[in-house]
Amino acid sequence: MKESEFVAAIRLAVEKPAAQNCLENYQDPPGRNPDAELVQLSQWYTALSEEDQSMVARAMKDAVRASVFGFFCVLDGVRPIEDGSDKGSLELWHVKNELRTRINDPTRNLLHDEYKAE
Repeated sequence: MKESEFVAAIRLAVEKPAAQNCLENYQDPPGRNPDAELVQLSQWYTALSEEDQSMVARAMKDAVRASVFGFFCVLDGVRPIEDGSDKGSLELWHVKNELRTRINDPTRNLLHDEYKAE
């Protein structure tokens, strides 16, 4: 799997549905006894005008994109998750049949750059 394929897969499986799933939960909280915080958000969201709901959706999509970008930065090792000078590194591997491919190989395209390029 190439970096671009991984980034595209994350866009499809994570980025695209994230904000939409939240908005759907705000419109109609799922379950027989939804979490009180979700019910409160739902009451607030459904009371907004259509234009304001649209702005919330845009803001949520922007927040999701920023989060995915930040996560790719962590996987690439350009955003630290440890304090101090002795930091470890993350290695992400795609294994299919007998083929092992490092997705976040620092000698190839960085995931966060690939993400921003699309």
